[in-house]
Amino acid sequence: MLIGLRHGMDSDHIAAIADMVGAEKQKNQQLKLGMMYAVGHGAIVFVIGMLAIFAGTHLPVGFLRVMELFVGLSLLLLGMFILYSVVQQRNDYEYQGRWKILSATIYKLFRRKTLTEDKLSKFGIFGAFVIGVIHGIGAETPTQVIVISSSVGLQNLFFAVAQLLLFVIGVLMATIFMTYFASWGFIKAKFKKKLYLILGVLTGFYSVTLGISIIGGM
Repeated sequence: MLIGLRHGMDSDHIAAIADMVGAEKQKNQQLKLGMMYAVGHGAIVFVIGMLAIFAGTHLPVGFLRVMELFVGLSLLLLGMFILYSVVQQRNDYEYQGRWKILSATIYKLFRRKTLTEDKLSKFGIFGAFVIGVIHGIGAETPTQVIVISSSVGLQNLFFAVAQLLLFVIGVLMATIFMTYFASWGFIKAKFKKKLYLILGVLTGFYSVTLGISIIGGM
């Protein structure tokens, strides 16, 4: 579980959660997005681990590379957009993450009465789950690899599954904690424009740096 808590605080998790939480104004929606990201990430790690334990099956290296590239590019583009927004709207900056950008784009492309804010909100929640799954596949960090490998090596099936499950629970706990922390931080920052601007700049640079690091390390 402790390894799961450590994995839940990996850099790609922090960047994704900061993006989702910062883009939403309502605290309840912020928490929903963070939790769905955690559920998506935890679910795919559990599935991959179970396949490895019962079937000795591992995802193809080529597929993992493609997913890793996707994660790196998404973080790079996200960070560049945030920094561009800061420069363009420096006097009245308001953070926008991928969910807001994607929702606004869909709304512009399909201006229909049936496309309500509620549907866009549900789309964002589903998107958070999908991003969690993608990050779980495309960002196989050392902690994740160690747990899955050690679980496969255990002779007792019960202990192997239990170890994997505890790891996933640790990931969920860490991600939910970070979501609450990020939500509190962004809500406080909104009352101080300069702090909000600094937060946007830091988030943008962090996302760009992380994206370049992931792509460069392939």
